[in-house]
Amino acid sequence: MKIKFNLNGKTVEVDAPVEKKALYILKDLHINSVRKGCDEEGKCGNCSILLDGKLVNSCLLIAPQINGKNITTVEGLSRGGKLHRIQQAYIDAGLVQCGYCTPAQILAIYALLEAVKKPSRKQIDDAMSGVLCRCTGYKQIYNAVDMLTKGKKPGDFTDEYKKDYRVVGKLTPKIDAVQLVRAENSYVEDYVPKNALHIYVLGSPYPHAEIISIDTSEAEKMEGVEYILTHKNSPKTWYTQAGQSYPEPSPYDQQVINSKMRFIGDRVAAVAAESLALAK
Repeated sequence: MKIKFNLNGKTVEVDAPVEKKALYILKDLHINSVRKGCDEEGKCGNCSILLDGKLVNSCLLIAPQINGKNITTVEGLSRGGKLHRIQQAYIDAGLVQCGYCTPAQILAIYALLEAVKKPSRKQIDDAMSGVLCRCTGYKQIYNAVDMLTKGKKPGDFTDEYKKDYRVVGKLTPKIDAVQLVRAENSYVEDYVPKNALHIYVLGSPYPHAEIISIDTSEAEKMEGVEYILTHKNSPKTWYTQAGQSYPEPSPYDQQVINSKMRFIGDRVAAVAAESLALAK
């Protein structure tokens, strides 16, 4: 179906299947900030967007649900090369670590401050509850909000020390903080070329099972399917799943794809194709 929506102030028209997730529609439009952090279960919030001003998970929306809507992402916050004040506060508060969930956090704070000028701690907690983060430390979120609403400065929260040192003990912004708050190319997924193949790995539905045979002949005839890997043509290199490589610990009892399935989810086959849907 053809849909039209406003993306960061510009009208966009796309042709997409009804069931296509808004997450992938936006990724096709080179929107990096929508991150797939939980396999489209709506748990992590890393794919958040502002839909008509409300924070929602793009992985839970399909094409018709964004038709005629206004969508804002982090890419639309900074203007003319200048960071939005929330983006700057995140840098100043030391909130940018890996940066994967940072765009979603920034949008959550943006939506909160649009609704409440001076939010309470409970309101901040509620606003951030849908965005999971594992590396920044949550205290700095409150610091950033205090900077935005109470005029606080970074030095109000953390004392500098080691006056003779240039970096150690100083409030020094992360070197790639600006590109992360802007959701610029930062991760491998941001550099995947359009013509890259998609791989789908079929997991075993049964534990303690053995593959007798797999007929891949019909799948191999499908246009766009480039390669199929099974136990028959899998590399015969043995390794351990124990977490440490050679020489210990043993046993070396696993290959990329085995004929014996020990657990539910063990790899049965892998298909490389021109699209994920085709690979599946």
